[in-house]
Amino acid sequence: MLIVIGYLIIVIDIWDLGINTNKTNAGISDNAGMNTNKTNAGMIDTEGGEQRTEDGSRRNRSAPEEWTSYSTPVRYSVPTGQAGRAEQGKLEDQSQGDECWLENIEGISYRWNGEILHNPDREPIEDLDALPFVSRVYKKYLNVKNYFFGGAQYPYVHLISGRGCPNRCVWCSWPQLLHGRKFRARSAENVVAEMEYVSKELPEVKDIGFEDDTFSADQRRVIEICELIVKRNLKVSWYANVRATLRYETMKAMKKAGCRFLIVGFESGNQKILNNIKKEITLEHSIRFAENAQRAGLLVHGCMVVGSPGETRKTMEETLTFAKRLNSDTMQFFPMMVYPGTDAYRWAEENGYLTTKDFSKWVTATGYHNCVVSTPELSSKDLVNFCDGARREYCLRPRYVAYKAWQTLTSPSERERNVRQLKNFGGPSFLAAAFSRPSTTQNEELVTDPPRYDHSGLRGRRRLTQTT
Repeated sequence: MLIVIGYLIIVIDIWDLGINTNKTNAGISDNAGMNTNKTNAGMIDTEGGEQRTEDGSRRNRSAPEEWTSYSTPVRYSVPTGQAGRAEQGKLEDQSQGDECWLENIEGISYRWNGEILHNPDREPIEDLDALPFVSRVYKKYLNVKNYFFGGAQYPYVHLISGRGCPNRCVWCSWPQLLHGRKFRARSAENVVAEMEYVSKELPEVKDIGFEDDTFSADQRRVIEICELIVKRNLKVSWYANVRATLRYETMKAMKKAGCRFLIVGFESGNQKILNNIKKEITLEHSIRFAENAQRAGLLVHGCMVVGSPGETRKTMEETLTFAKRLNSDTMQFFPMMVYPGTDAYRWAEENGYLTTKDFSKWVTATGYHNCVVSTPELSSKDLVNFCDGARREYCLRPRYVAYKAWQTLTSPSERERNVRQLKNFGGPSFLAAAFSRPSTTQNEELVTDPPRYDHSGLRGRRRLTQTT
């Protein structure tokens, strides 16, 4: 009976790791507009930082030429979020005129008379405590029970405690295109005050997720937040995105303060690949992280990426072997997404690895990502098939099945989460899909898991296809 329960839970996990999480049309809510938002032109506003083109001209970090060149032609784009904050009245007053008044608004890119123009970047907001709580927006406008995340207790909400990431991962769009490399954080008092607000005003919420670029960028602040949670006797369950360099002392403080699980990018089981993607961690960091998290009593969702510069079939197999050694509570495998404007995109474009530059083919009609990178070593089909197979091989190990069954039987919170997963994602119908092998027919849609865990809370499956 234990094994049967275990296999059912594993099948659910396999399918759930294929949930669509970062749909191109679905943003993640954060502290008072801390995400940048799409404009009606398909261009986005930004905050701080600049790039220079080969001729030395300036352009917005978050509006690379690749995006604006393929955006739908419109007369102008209306800035939203942070860039539109101070100029909102001006937009309303002058939106009907013919004069190009947009040139005076910092932090936007727009199309005017057929030409794409980039204004100087807006200075980043330094005092993030001055922004109102996004949780007040949740309370007023959202039914939090409409959102589901496979890793969180239901229902949950997302918060962001800081912007920016000092690390240099080649494919990560957040620091390269949105928040910049400089880490700017809300104070511990401000963060805990919002957690307390959620606890009192949204009592149905069972988990708070910190969707920072890297919550652990300043571990002293993390400990300060944890100590304040304990001091205020705040009984909350939460989780966060962290790096593999997180120290054991910090993990212990997080666990004591109610942290339930950690999302971490291990990325690869080959040190050369880690160096190629500028991950700035070692395999030993990942091993020590996994051991320390277990000692601290924290669950771990590990992320593995394949298709990176230098990737081969051999290095992918090394990654799968390494993932089994780490033996996290859940593990995802995903082909690298080369978001326009990132170092990874430039690498793929300069080497001719993009299978298409037509952005309409980067996603399906329903918004799911397509795999658009093929290298001489590995085609997009190879990458997708490996990820599907790796997920099955990882999750269907007898040792892992027994662990998940025991976890479900002995932990009320995990049992409730797994049962809800079963109800939300189709129940026993998972069996046929999870145990079947992927077809090798070109362009057939294949289920795979997301680049980061299920952040959107949208119900349904993620499909990832090969585009030629």
